[in-house]
Amino acid sequence: MGFSVIGRVLNGPEGDGVPEAVVTLNNQIKVKTKADGSFRLENITTGTYTIHAQKEHLYFETVTIKIAPNTPQLADIIATG
Repeated sequence: MGFSVIGRVLNGPEGDGVPEAVVTLNNQIKVKTKADGSFRLENITTGTYTIHAQKEHLYFETVTIKIAPNTPQLADIIATG
């Protein structure tokens, strides 16, 4: 069994959450953000992952992060353009 982690997608460093953005984990797992930009990834196992967010009219850098049970919240994914 894996664990779950949460994160947020924002439209700027101090910005608002981006609703309905698609968050992709290792080009496989896809989830959509809620109205406040938050998302939850379920059944994750410890490891290094590539995360990418997509939303029309916004650009996000692809992020590589290590996920472990002791890091249940990911750093915010912030639009860069």
